[in-house]
Amino acid sequence: MVCFVHFLFAGTLLFVHTKYLISMIPMQVSPQNENAYLSETLQVESFTPGGSKIGMTGGGMIAYFIEGRTIVNMDGLINSADYFHALKTEQLLNFSIAIPLNYVYGKEYVVKESDPYKDILKNRLQEIGVIQGYDNFTCINTSSTNRHLLVMKI
Repeated sequence: MVCFVHFLFAGTLLFVHTKYLISMIPMQVSPQNENAYLSETLQVESFTPGGSKIGMTGGGMIAYFIEGRTIVNMDGLINSADYFHALKTEQLLNFSIAIPLNYVYGKEYVVKESDPYKDILKNRLQEIGVIQGYDNFTCINTSSTNRHLLVMKI
């Protein structure tokens, strides 16, 4: 009898929890909250023309929802054999110029001051605006190749 009660209790918990998880997939955003949910993506789109290639240190939600632009995962670039070779041969500038990016999206500190991005993007950034989102963003433009970068300002 005790075993049956435990089984019934466990089954009920499993059923309730599964029903809760299923209600979250796919995630539901009410129509009145849709613009707030997508605000950062929409603002990134407003700063970048269609067809732009945007480098990000983590694509996340913006990479999923952005339209008419290509997101390049910069973490993947720095984990590549090409990056390792450029690092060994002290050719990071040539490596960075060869990356076909128009914009970069990320925290200002990460892009401007942390390894390896500070070396890859050194002297290539120019501020062009601010985006209000979860944090603040600063748009910057590369000075040497006329490429644009979008960087979060904390």
